[in-house]
Amino acid sequence: TFYVSCDNVCRVFVTNDGGATCTRLSATSTTSGYRFRATLTENSQIIIRFYGDLTGDGKIMVNDYTLARRLYLDKNFATPAVNKAVADNNKDGTIASGELNLIRRVYLGSTTGAW
Repeated sequence: TFYVSCDNVCRVFVTNDGGATCTRLSATSTTSGYRFRATLTENSQIIIRFYGDLTGDGKIMVNDYTLARRLYLDKNFATPAVNKAVADNNKDGTIASGELNLIRRVYLGSTTGAW
């Protein structure tokens, strides 16, 4: 079990192959942040990204929206699984128009997203 505390909505993943495939962990709210539980192996990496931060630079900018839009329009666009998972707010495996619009609103500053 480990804890993550951040000011913005984030997603936490475990990968064993550098992010080509990943598992999104569910969060449990605590008074000091969010708690995550995962079974890790020697090769495991924990990836923490803000919701909508597809580029992994710690900010939600137009490049993130552009990549999310590309994923929305082209379901076969090749990108690491973690990028798709960061944009998939409802965890159904696809990027829908509502999720794309939420990322746009986050980057424009009109919302902060939601856990």
